[in-house]
Amino acid sequence: PQRLEGFWRNYPLILEQCLKITPNVCIMLQYRPSRTQKQYRVYEAMSTLPGPLTAVQKLNSLMEKVYPPVFALARKHKLPIVDLTRSFDIDDASLYRSQIEPSAKGGARIAGMLAHVLTSHPFVGGKSGARFYVQRKGSDKVESEPCDEKSQWKISEDP
Repeated sequence: PQRLEGFWRNYPLILEQCLKITPNVCIMLQYRPSRTQKQYRVYEAMSTLPGPLTAVQKLNSLMEKVYPPVFALARKHKLPIVDLTRSFDIDDASLYRSQIEPSAKGGARIAGMLAHVLTSHPFVGGKSGARFYVQRKGSDKVESEPCDEKSQWKISEDP
């Protein structure tokens, strides 16, 4: 709880400083670690947390709890959200190196998503407001979804 409070307290301050430098700020959500690679034992650690959920479900739940205040900031400033959380397939080892780092293929996916956002999101004076940009499993297309008060961001269940 204390770390989350620190994150929620500091993130708006950091974002405000970034926006003073440029209005073209992209918020990028963290991708989830590879489930098939075990170097850092992320899912093993998550499985030790109390509760009946699987390790993946526990990580998903944590991310779903952490990010809503970030989404509120994106809405306030009409910023794009590069949604790597829902864009990286945790069972596709080719996207990762050593479980927690992107491979060349994963890095290319991130770069492609950023290029799409930087060329398509209306940063200044845009009428679209905050938007999620996601590249779904098995797709080369980056999709855009509204990030409004009505939308509920949810990480889809993995097998």
